[in-house]
Amino acid sequence: DVRGIGETGPPHRQETFGPDMCRTLFDVETAMSYMAWQLDESLFGMRVQDLVRSVDYVLSRSDVDPSDLRVCGKGAGALWALYAGALDTRICAVVAESGLLSYRTLAQGDRYTHEVGIFLRGVLQHFDLPHVAAAIAPRPLTIISPVDAVKRPVPEESAWETYRFAAETYHKAGKPDLFRIAFRADAGLYME
Repeated sequence: DVRGIGETGPPHRQETFGPDMCRTLFDVETAMSYMAWQLDESLFGMRVQDLVRSVDYVLSRSDVDPSDLRVCGKGAGALWALYAGALDTRICAVVAESGLLSYRTLAQGDRYTHEVGIFLRGVLQHFDLPHVAAAIAPRPLTIISPVDAVKRPVPEESAWETYRFAAETYHKAGKPDLFRIAFRADAGLYME
């Protein structure tokens, strides 16, 4: 478990109150993020580091094939997987499901339902998620059913337009078929 989730989560029960759209404003995740920021740290960065440390552990095992290590993440975990894949070339392939389409999407919306734990201060001054995806090239990357600021599936055209930079990077690397955006049938979309 990455810090703050599962066995490393806070021992007290999370009370939920208010409308769904406002719950992320007052939850434990938000409090942990603010505490990390006060220490000039990032809860998101710590969680990506935890994932990379998990790769260290997995690769220390004799029963693991290091030439086929894949990382999959869903929701917030999709972003952790993207960053871990960009930072650690020992990861051979990444699958990111139901993750935020881009930070720009989040910034342009008037509301969001994503956990504050995925926020990075000032990130759009430097890069966005398609740039992180491009850093994984030429290793395989599959993005499945990306979502908008309120976690609704985005249309196929929007996803491909947003990730054009990543697709072009894979094309320039001579591996255009290793970058895929797929859509779950149960989300009202289809597999490409």
